[in-house]
Amino acid sequence: MKRMTVLAGVTLAALVIRMAPAHAAPDTDGSVYVNAAAVTGFSAGERWHDNFCRGADWCLTGDFNGDGRKDIVRFEQGDGADVYVALNQGLGFADTGYKWHEFFSPAGEMPAVGDVNHDGKDDIITFARSRGEVFVAVSNGARFVGTSQNWLTGFARGNATPAVGDFNGDGCADVLYFSNDGNADVYVSLSTGSSFTSPRQWHGDFSRVGETPSVGDFNGDGRDDVVTFAGGNNATVYVALALPSGRFGEATRWHDWFAPWPEVPSVGDFNGDGKDDIVTISPTGDTYVALADPTHSQFYGLGWVWARGLSDTNDQWVVADVTGDNKADIVNFWSNGLRPVP
Repeated sequence: MKRMTVLAGVTLAALVIRMAPAHAAPDTDGSVYVNAAAVTGFSAGERWHDNFCRGADWCLTGDFNGDGRKDIVRFEQGDGADVYVALNQGLGFADTGYKWHEFFSPAGEMPAVGDVNHDGKDDIITFARSRGEVFVAVSNGARFVGTSQNWLTGFARGNATPAVGDFNGDGCADVLYFSNDGNADVYVSLSTGSSFTSPRQWHGDFSRVGETPSVGDFNGDGRDDVVTFAGGNNATVYVALALPSGRFGEATRWHDWFAPWPEVPSVGDFNGDGKDDIVTISPTGDTYVALADPTHSQFYGLGWVWARGLSDTNDQWVVADVTGDNKADIVNFWSNGLRPVP
């Protein structure tokens, strides 16, 4: 199936697309660029930091001081396993990244971010999958407090794919894992504010081996749902919505062709309507978006080009609203290295 390219100034389904250049080649690795979302696509990349994410560092975003703006965090997964944060100053991230924790998420673990205690500040989480343990360090607005605390055991072992989201809509970040095996199970552990509950199965046939799962609120009801990208030559996209009863509903096809291999998909609310959409970046950096239409259980469009040449294989990129306009942007960490494979 052929994708469509919509030129600037041509309107289709109330969506005007602009092909935005990505960014000039940075003069030092470690630069952080932001491609801001607008009604017409992603803007040209602007450098928000000169030297933050390097080599095998794992870099993410979150609001760590509770000011309503997404900051950036770096997990140095070497011997020291230090964690650094650079706060969002509105048009850039603070020049210096300050150490917020001295040992968290060492090599082999998978870090994540979420507000586990509903205090308005994002905390850090790490999944030690070799042991099936989940550790948390909470933010006090200036650092991540104390030694990391074990909030859960017997979770997301081996090849399981963990994720973070608010699956019951109570404002606390919960944890989930996709079994990534022949069972295709999905288990959720809810946050109590000081620990995670024992995992419960929320779905028994979702995201099979070889697919790329993720989470997002696709119908805007305040509960995060699950999505899986089949990839390959199939490239279908399925969604299962979170139900008030504490499980995910039936998986339904929301898109027939999106993020074929080797494209990398992700999730975010790119038009600011309160519902998460889907995005994918091709090996050449072409960036495609399909917007959520929960009324018809679909992501509509064939995947419209929102940017050209946005990212390359030396980049780590994440989706986050760093500009504060309620639309998700692309944050590009030019790290001269690839994010460790989960």
